[in-house]
Amino acid sequence: MLTLGDTIGNLNGTSAHLFVSCPVRSGGDELLSVSGGVGGSGPGMEDHGMRAYAAVLAAATARHAAQDIRQCADAANLPDGAPDIG
Repeated sequence: MLTLGDTIGNLNGTSAHLFVSCPVRSGGDELLSVSGGVGGSGPGMEDHGMRAYAAVLAAATARHAAQDIRQCADAANLPDGAPDIG
């Protein structure tokens, strides 16, 4: 599981996925889906560090997309920094 404030998602190898609440109409329950990953091969690609990099990439992308591109109502509630991996 991956969490960024109230935003949840998941990690799959070195790919991270976050789902940000971003209703397009009042009372809507639409989600903005954001994914990020670290590619490559070789030793260490599946280690915790690479997974953490993917999570940080997805979080930064989610903040930018929600705040600056889609202007989601709850985007201001997205905390700075890395998401929690659990």
